[in-house]
Amino acid sequence: MRNRIDIRTEQHTLALELRITDEHSWNASEQGGESHHEAYKIRQLVSVMNRLFKDSFHFPEERFRQLRMDQGKLYSV
Repeated sequence: MRNRIDIRTEQHTLALELRITDEHSWNASEQGGESHHEAYKIRQLVSVMNRLFKDSFHFPEERFRQLRMDQGKLYSV
């Protein structure tokens, strides 16, 4: 029957991360310091901006260490 129906299908790939953890570990690793979710999102955004706007924006790779240290202080619990 499939070859009789004129339906166009598309394939989409989504990035997905799944973590299984207890509440104590989650609070310790995800809600504070450099692993805080907002800190992670900022680093991902900077990486994307480096790729997309490489001619007008550049955050040097060697500065990510200092960024992580600063975020660790900013997002400390």
